[in-house]
Amino acid sequence: MSAKKESDGSVSFVDGDGKVVSHVAAPGAWDAKVIEKAGIPANPTDTRVDVTSKGKNKAIITVSVDAAWAKSSARQFPITIDPTYASGSINASFDAWVQSDSSTDHSTDAELRAGTFNGGATVARSYISFPISSMWNKQIVSASLSLYESWSWSCTPSLVEVYRAGGASSSTRWANQPAVKRPGFGSDPPEGESDHAQEVRPGLA
Repeated sequence: MSAKKESDGSVSFVDGDGKVVSHVAAPGAWDAKVIEKAGIPANPTDTRVDVTSKGKNKAIITVSVDAAWAKSSARQFPITIDPTYASGSINASFDAWVQSDSSTDHSTDAELRAGTFNGGATVARSYISFPISSMWNKQIVSASLSLYESWSWSCTPSLVEVYRAGGASSSTRWANQPAVKRPGFGSDPPEGESDHAQEVRPGLA
């Protein structure tokens, strides 16, 4: 096994037959400043990757950032350098929402709903299915779910909770929701405003 630096800054691990058996994506780096409404780094920068062979099946991968960028008075610490090992993404294969005052199918709607707009008299929940066969027999170190908030009845931040649940279908209604398994995951509270990008991060709800 040997480590090979690619032209895009990533690193491939290659076996004796020249086959890539594993991969580290090009690392990213950023300082502590965040675009508040989007929850993303405000100052990302490129990194430099160097690979030094240390014999059979051994190599040192060094990741660094430009010294001038790191020493700039505009930097907000801490600085994060994040090499991601074998990352991947999965798009939803099905989604639907149910609401306490609705008995119709909402699996073809262009939106998802969650929470209440009237103090709990009406409550909505959404179900999202993902094809996860590509993740079987993998060690998952971290994961996140990103959703886009288009409207909120209140500007007061509130928690969005995510739980593992049974499969939903076009016949899913408020009266026959899939079983939910706890504990779940929590999000940083959305700001309650239109056009707000929301990332749901793992954590106990």
